Amino acid sequence: MSKQLWTPEKVLDRIRDLHKAGHDLSRGNASKIAPRLVAAAERLLGGWGRAVQEAGMDYIAIAEAARRRALARRAIWSKERVVECIRKAAERKEPLQAAVASRMHPDLYGAACSRRYFGGWANALKAAGIQIQRDKPGKPGEYKASLTEWKVDLLLERISQLAEQKYSIDEHNVQALAPTLYKALIRRFGSWAEALRAAHITTRPRSKRLRRIRNA
Repeated sequence: MSKQLWTPEKVLDRIRDLHKAGHDLSRGNASKIAPRLVAAAERLLGGWGRAVQEAGMDYIAIAEAARRRALARRAIWSKERVVECIRKAAERKEPLQAAVASRMHPDLYGAACSRRYFGGWANALKAAGIQIQRDKPGKPGEYKASLTEWKVDLLLERISQLAEQKYSIDEHNVQALAPTLYKALIRRFGSWAEALRAAHITTRPRSKRLRRIRNA
């Protein structure tokens, strides 16, 4: 395959094509989807941002929009949300081995691997009660996710983590925050009061609504 010869005009035309196709033209995303184009823009036009501007787009606005999206993605994650999303994916029978999850669910995968949450995909799967099993030994790539019942010690650990992370543990609030965890606790202990008693947690006033006082 012959190597593409870039010219300033070809760079600008390609940028316009990406824009028409609805792609995010921030440098971070462009480097992922068109690394050679970015390199050519920097070499021939003095920078990616300048090239986007010359192609007729407002790069400052593009970069700011990308920054806001990144902040929004980071803001929505918590350990509980990571676990909920993984279990829902397992319920949908989606493949959850790391190589696939990193492509299908990059935001979820990134949050799970963050040191703020689980520090790795395997740790997140374990917290969600997920086991990855190969359907047919000897045939790479054929895996299934097994959604197991949460063990008692894991359930108690998760509810204790909620309290440690400054969540209100009012029953209705936890039901809204982590419905899968809540259902598992009720199924195992029979009532919310018994679950709290097993975890040695004293209930907080019901007036405190579900909110995080600070980031975990």
